[in-house]
Amino acid sequence: MDALLIIDMQIGICTGRPCHDIDGVINRINALAAGMRDRGNPVIHLQYDGVSDSAMAPLHAGWRLLPPIQRPESDWVVRRSASDAFLGTSLVEILHEAGVTRLLLTGYATELAVDTTLRAALSHGFDVVAVSDAHTTCDRGSLPAGTIIDYHQQLWTELICPIAQLELLTTATLLRSSFTVATPVDTGPHVQPSAPFRLECSC
Repeated sequence: MDALLIIDMQIGICTGRPCHDIDGVINRINALAAGMRDRGNPVIHLQYDGVSDSAMAPLHAGWRLLPPIQRPESDWVVRRSASDAFLGTSLVEILHEAGVTRLLLTGYATELAVDTTLRAALSHGFDVVAVSDAHTTCDRGSLPAGTIIDYHQQLWTELICPIAQLELLTTATLLRSSFTVATPVDTGPHVQPSAPFRLECSC
């Protein structure tokens, strides 16, 4: 079974500064989540708990999930305090209990929580789909957000994991395939990229 992870789509993280293609990312996450719910698959929101004196502290306005992200009562919310969504949380137990074997990763930020959670998921033995047009970040110094996203996605295609598979797929590909796209099991231990893609920075 698949599960959709929506990472850190929170008011204090995704507003007040330009995130790459944020409206498009929100729309694509909502489309993926709707498709997953229709199939009876778990949708899990990862919510970052900041320190007590920060704008991301629990129950502060910035800590709350973005209102445009649709979240019915059937969705899970897992609170975390580390970039690795598995560290110090019940995420592994939730996924195992639900029979999940593959994770679809979306959210913020490509180079931090998304990247760290992706690598941790593989180490835990979960197959992973990095949804290539449904995660985002902001500019970092002289690096445009689009460049950061392209760079990390290229790195992901070069990861080696003998116990799990990684794919990079677009939202449209997943929706067209009804989430059945999967890397053949006989492709070996290397992570397999999807068809070539390019993301243009709109910053």
